[in-house]
Amino acid sequence: MAALPPFTPPAMTHDPGIPSREICFRHPAYPSSAPDLLVLIAADSDGGLDFDVALVSCCIVADVRWDSGYLAQKDGAGASSNQSFRRIDRPPDGTLRGREFFFCIGGREPSSFKYPVIPSFHHWRFPHGGFDEDGEARGDLPPP
Repeated sequence: MAALPPFTPPAMTHDPGIPSREICFRHPAYPSSAPDLLVLIAADSDGGLDFDVALVSCCIVADVRWDSGYLAQKDGAGASSNQSFRRIDRPPDGTLRGREFFFCIGGREPSSFKYPVIPSFHHWRFPHGGFDEDGEARGDLPPP
């Protein structure tokens, strides 16, 4: 499939006088010099980002089921290719804090599994039939 032309950036939607910070989501199997998988703005007043928004956004980019991916942070420092990753559970207040996270796929070794990435939202398929009438995700979501 041929690449689509880039979109025009949207107009600024927040007060430029209020500082916001970026939260970077990275692919665990790529070196630190690789581009980020996804960057989201932590626009909450305390610099946090909704955990579920972050997780679902990463699932869309990686084209995986909602229940197949998880967020993690590196355990230890250094540039070793055999890094271990610590799964991050949803905080009690639902707010993700931190600057860098890794999106991992359940059942796969994070440091070696190079999962494919969806290059744009246009390339992603919505999981029709994967939600009940209240908008809650079913446990049997179809694969993307």
